[in-house]
Amino acid sequence: MRRRSARVERPGPFFRSGLSYRRRTPAVAADNLGLGRDVVADSVNPLRITREAWRGVAERAGSACIEIEVVPNLELPSWSQVVGREYDPWDRPRLVVDTAGQTEAESRAVLERSLSAEERKGRTT
Repeated sequence: MRRRSARVERPGPFFRSGLSYRRRTPAVAADNLGLGRDVVADSVNPLRITREAWRGVAERAGSACIEIEVVPNLELPSWSQVVGREYDPWDRPRLVVDTAGQTEAESRAVLERSLSAEERKGRTT
């Protein structure tokens, strides 16, 4: 399997927020996949529609897509934050890295082992 590679870093001033970011960043990722580069898209995707958009970029480019959900080790939210949060549950397989009770190095090791296992399985979507 041929790896395609490019890295999309966290957005800078050009991709500050909102619709502009959501439209341009996937386009930049698609361009880089078209050049044969790997793309790592680091973004918050609490909604099914945004996760599907990223998966669509990979599918149209004929590239592998491995989705990763990072569960951050944060303070518990208030009830009003929980009720007001917009979030669609995941409906397909993904790698989950729960950072609670782990150091950054331990979380990274879990992620690297999981990605190696996915590569051994030949998972492409």
